[in-house]
Amino acid sequence: MDEACLRCTAVPLEPLAGAEGIAFFECPNCSRRYSRRDGGVLTDKWGSPISLALYPIIFTKHPQDDADRVAKLVLESDTRQEQKRLVSEIREELARPTQPVSAILSGLMGTEEDVREFLRMVADRIDAAMD
Repeated sequence: MDEACLRCTAVPLEPLAGAEGIAFFECPNCSRRYSRRDGGVLTDKWGSPISLALYPIIFTKHPQDDADRVAKLVLESDTRQEQKRLVSEIREELARPTQPVSAILSGLMGTEEDVREFLRMVADRIDAAMD
């Protein structure tokens, strides 16, 4: 199955070395990396800004409850450049959805709507703190 970049749209992805049950890809245009589990959909690969923001809520049923905590973690541990990139990636995904963000990490328990709301809340809190 030929995959195309979720953001560059028409750019075919180049396959990378995979693992059992999961395929990895990279966009030759924007260098974003993606993964697709067997039988799953194409999503951001682990290590993307959004995947890192989602990791602290992997076993949380109501991720919005942890938005303050995760935003604080990002503000304390990431550089200003990383914070800006995370907010930009979140805002881009929320404005123009390209993937089910709840499928980025195996084990995320929140609904798609809850995870998207969590991401919006985290971006808002980081933006407010950077002003």
